[in-house]
Formats: sequence, structure tokens, C-alpha cells
Amino acid sequence: MIAPDWGYILYSPLEGFAGFLDDMRKAGSSYIRDWGHLPDEIHPTQAVAYRLNKSFGNVSVFNIHTRRENLMASFYCDFMVMNESCTFRKRIGTSIHAEKAVGYDDYLLAVAAYNEGILNDALSLENVKIAIKIHRHKVEDESKYFRKCPSKEQERWLLESSIKYESLIFGHVNNETLHEHRAAFRTASVENTFCTVDATRMIEDEAWERVWASHLRSRTKRNYKDMK
Repeated sequence: MIAPDWGYILYSPLEGFAGFLDDMRKAGSSYIRDWGHLPDEIHPTQAVAYRLNKSFGNVSVFNIHTRRENLMASFYCDFMVMNESCTFRKRIGTSIHAEKAVGYDDYLLAVAAYNEGILNDALSLENVKIAIKIHRHKVEDESKYFRKCPSKEQERWLLESSIKYESLIFGHVNNETLHEHRAAFRTASVENTFCTVDATRMIEDEAWERVWASHLRSRTKRNYKDMK
């Protein structure tokens, strides 16, 4: 028996963000087919909006990155202009409804453990992610995590593409804005913001053995590459 919420991840690669950057630029990739544009032509979100506009019309993009203080209130107040909902969300405050990270590293670890066949098939993806999250909070030094980071070439492409996207979305980019953009990118790079967990190495790490041992190993090793 395979728990229902594992079904959609059986083909998931474990290369993290660095792998995504490679995959999205390959000729004929599923990303390019879905977007209808090459990734260095327009921002992927814009590409999806253009495609959806052909069927639905009047598709708007809500930029969550400029509304970190109270994401839900900004959506109701500025985007949907729903006065009562806006007032309610503002009254609740920002501490509860602030933007939160989605735990992509936890997801990658769960998928790696599942594909390696060290989990009971009946366990749900959410249960495994919760167990990983609990263990992660007990690990004080996250520098011990094995990480996969974009190469220098990938970072150069990402930087130049992001500058191009900013110009396309916001119009002319002046020298001051360009300087701030590059400085923010350098800071993100130094802080390993673009890195994700090396899930394949992490599941073999001694410190994580207790997590997998507590979730009844199964006998079947899986490999998403063999399932394509």
C-alpha cells in the first residue's frame, strides 16, 4: 500500500535548486513547454500569466516578495480590495499571518528517504516531514548539513537573468537600483540562500539514522530515474 500523498513525488529529482536551474534551461524541458518561453526571455511567472490570459483573460500577478509584513492583509486590501476581509486581517495582526518558509529541505529529505526504500509505504508524506522537522530543530548547528549549491556559472546566469526580469517587470533599472540588486544577490550567495540540502548524502548520515529507524524500513528501493 502506498499512502496517497506520495503518488505525485515518485518522479521528483533530488538535485534541489541547482538541479532545477539546469533542468529549466535544457532544450525541450517540461518547464519551457509549460511556460511557452525560454527562461531567459521573460520571468516564468509572467510566462504562465500570459498563457492563462489566453483562456481566462485579466490574469493578475500578486507579488508576495514586496508584502512580507502581512501577506494575507495585503492580498485582501491591495489586490482584491475586499474591505471587510482587509479590516479583519489587519486587526488580527502580522505575527500570525506573516509569510513563512515552506520547508523545501524537509521535503527533499522525505522524498530521498522514500525513493531509497527506507520508509514504510503506509506512512504519509506529511508525517515524515513532521518527523524530519522535529529532528531538525534538535540539531543546533545546521552547518553540519550536507548542501548542494549552484555553480559559479549558474549563479552568473541567475544574476543576469534576475536583472533582466527586473527591467522587464518594473521598466528602466537605474544604476542605483542595479547596484542594490547586485549587492543583495552577493549577500544571498554568501549566506548560501541558493543552496538546498544534499538529500542523498543526508539520509546516509549517522545523525539521521534515528529518524529512519523510527519509521519502519521497507524492503523496496525506488529510483525516480527508472520510473520515467
